[in-house]
Amino acid sequence: MGALTAGQVLAQVDGLLPNAYTREEKLRWLAQAEAGLIREVWQPTGEAPTVFPELREDTVLKAETPYEELYSLYVQGQIHYANGDMARCSNAMSLWNQGVATMQAERLRRGGMGREARHLRLC
Repeated sequence: MGALTAGQVLAQVDGLLPNAYTREEKLRWLAQAEAGLIREVWQPTGEAPTVFPELREDTVLKAETPYEELYSLYVQGQIHYANGDMARCSNAMSLWNQGVATMQAERLRRGGMGREARHLRLC
C-alpha cells in the first residue's frame, strides 16, 4: 500500500466501526499505537525513529506492509474499551499483540539479531 497516513487509518476505522469519538481522541489512540510499535519493534534493533508527540492527519506512520493493519486494530480496541465491550476489546488487542510480536521477530531476524531474540530476558 505504501506510505500509510494517520488520516487513512482513521477513515478505515470509521468505515469498519462507526463511532461517536472525536478525531482528536482517535489520533491520540493512534499516537499510542505508534509509540508502542517504536518502543517494542524499532528500539530493540537499535533503530529509534522519531516519535511524534502529536499525530496529524497527514503524518506518515512507520509500520509498512503487511503490518499496517496493526494501527486499525489498536484504535478499534480502544473504541471497544471506551464502549465497555471487553470481549471485542480483548479480541482486537490480542490480534494487536500477536502482530507486534511477529513484526518484532521479523525485524530482529532481518537485523541479524535472531540469536538474542531466542533468549528470555527477565529484567
